[in-house]
Amino acid sequence: VSFVFCILLSIIPLVTSKMSSPSTFIGTSSPGFDYGGETQPFQCVLEAEEANAHAHAHALHHSATNVFDPASPSLTQRMEDYEKEQIRQIEEETEETFPPRHEENMIDLRREATYHRTRAEVSQRKLRETEREAAEWKLRCTSAHKEAEALQSKFEVMKKQKADMFARLQENHEKILAKNEARAERKIQELTEEKKKKDDMIDYYEELIEELRAKNAASQAKRSCTPPPLPPAASVSPPTNVVESEEEAEEEAVVTPKKTPKKTPKSQKKKSPKSQKKKSPKSQKKK
Repeated sequence: VSFVFCILLSIIPLVTSKMSSPSTFIGTSSPGFDYGGETQPFQCVLEAEEANAHAHAHALHHSATNVFDPASPSLTQRMEDYEKEQIRQIEEETEETFPPRHEENMIDLRREATYHRTRAEVSQRKLRETEREAAEWKLRCTSAHKEAEALQSKFEVMKKQKADMFARLQENHEKILAKNEARAERKIQELTEEKKKKDDMIDYYEELIEELRAKNAASQAKRSCTPPPLPPAASVSPPTNVVESEEEAEEEAVVTPKKTPKKTPKSQKKKSPKSQKKKSPKSQKKK
């Protein structure tokens, strides 16, 4: 029994030393650490943290569309808060998970924290650029809206001016038409009166010609009916001259008074050259 007890005492330290070493665990080819009997791979923790950071940054990128909402907090402020929270969580996990004796693991963890901080700064810079572009687009939209309103008001003014101009043109057109119609009516009336006067003059001159023809025929018939003249004698010659002079005086008295009572003015006689041409040969024949 004492011999067996001594053997057990010699074997127990070897077993405990092998159990405490990391190489005794199967499947621990990746770096692992002893945390009171448990082994947690450091790479898995970093990958989980990186995936969480990427997901949060993606969510922040998607929330950039809410930049115009005044009630929502600023994206920059949210990114800074997220960065601080991530650093705090990493530091707390580092202090709790890894004992101070693992300096190399702390350096790796700080390197990973620096990497995530750099990624967060890049995301923050992109978000700031997105926010600035959104503000620029907002200003452009506002200016475009103002320009559209100005163009709309200008279009309304031009439309009103065009309607007023069309109304004025229509009114002027109607006035010109009325004036032209009145002028045409006056011209037609004047031409009608002038035609009537010319017709009256033509009728007057035709009646005068007929009257003169009748008188001429009567005088010719009267001359043809007179006895042949007597031989010249001293006692008889004066009475014949007196008779001829009396007949000529009667003919002139018959012809001349009928020319004057007509009411044709001198202007109308001057206006009708055809009537003067017709009258001139008759008067010459009579003379």
